[in-house]
Amino acid sequence: MTAGRRRLVSAVLFFCLAVKMFCAGNTEQDAAAEPVPYREEEFPGWMQDLRRAEIIAFGSFPFVVFFSTMYYDVYRYFSHGCSSSYLPWPFKDSSTAAAVTNDELKMLVAVSAGISAGVAAVDWIFRTVARSRQEKREAEEAGNGNLPIQIRPRIRANPASHYPQPPLPVPPEDPQAENP
Repeated sequence: MTAGRRRLVSAVLFFCLAVKMFCAGNTEQDAAAEPVPYREEEFPGWMQDLRRAEIIAFGSFPFVVFFSTMYYDVYRYFSHGCSSSYLPWPFKDSSTAAAVTNDELKMLVAVSAGISAGVAAVDWIFRTVARSRQEKREAEEAGNGNLPIQIRPRIRANPASHYPQPPLPVPPEDPQAENP
């Protein structure tokens, strides 16, 4: 670019920014457009579950890549007869270490993505089971008029009458008492 062209581009950019800065005042519309937090009923449950799964999958991906790379380094070390050029990560020397091929790298990323998706799926299963248990519990409570079961002991005058008493033993009849 020539010096004249650079000056022209700089002048146009400066003019555009100056117009934007002077014309963009603080208006009442800006204050009315203040963001508000989402309400629970704005998004259906499946969208919330999908978003949570996405967050968990992408959040676990770096950790899964790290650990799968470590495990793969150990596997390569033992599969190549414990050669010093295949030492695992903390012990390998970058000048003598055997490089990971593109196919191995693609395989590591694919396995890591699959494990991350599996972690998200396991979380979804646990949350679905917990949610169904909670809904079942709430339905049972709603069926009982939202009142928990209360057990109250009956008050009796004689505390021994709370428990059934065994019958009193009947003395055997004396055969001599009948014949005097």
